[in-house]
Amino acid sequence: MGRAKRKPKPRDEEPLVNPFAERHGDYGHRTISITAGELDGEGHGQKQVTVNRGGSALQRWINSEAFTQSQLSAINLYSRAWHRVFSEPRVTANLSPIAFIRTTGDEADRNAAKVDAMELLKFLDGRIFDIAPPHYRDTWQDVVIYTRDHFPSSGSARDRAKERSLTICLFIADMIATVMRL
Repeated sequence: MGRAKRKPKPRDEEPLVNPFAERHGDYGHRTISITAGELDGEGHGQKQVTVNRGGSALQRWINSEAFTQSQLSAINLYSRAWHRVFSEPRVTANLSPIAFIRTTGDEADRNAAKVDAMELLKFLDGRIFDIAPPHYRDTWQDVVIYTRDHFPSSGSARDRAKERSLTICLFIADMIATVMRL
């Protein structure tokens, strides 16, 4: 005798966060403004989202309002550019860094956006990261891109490491906001 097959729930009925994670995590609901094209198939307006308020150091700092609006814009700008360039799944057709000449429609738009993102990252590297100490880039990317916390497990060393990371992220975000006039 085989197992009875369950019908999968429609996506609208599935909770975004499972009950166990919701009981043990720090989740909240927030309404955000979106612009046209920011979410797949969505126009502009308001959208209800679930926020993990304790997920990463960056998210905790954002929730504690440690960043100004221009610093948040700088973080979003850098993060989006970085992910546009480096987060694509690698497939055989995508191994060459050279964009194909015969592209049309959406693929041409994606290639153009990727080239723009590469140019932005190269510009920011030259204006900010090439003159800053090397560990600033490492800390910035660990916190903003990879959402990793490299803090000791407890004690005053952990507090100092958190403060250093926050200070570096505030500084780099201010530099990006100044250079990009955000």
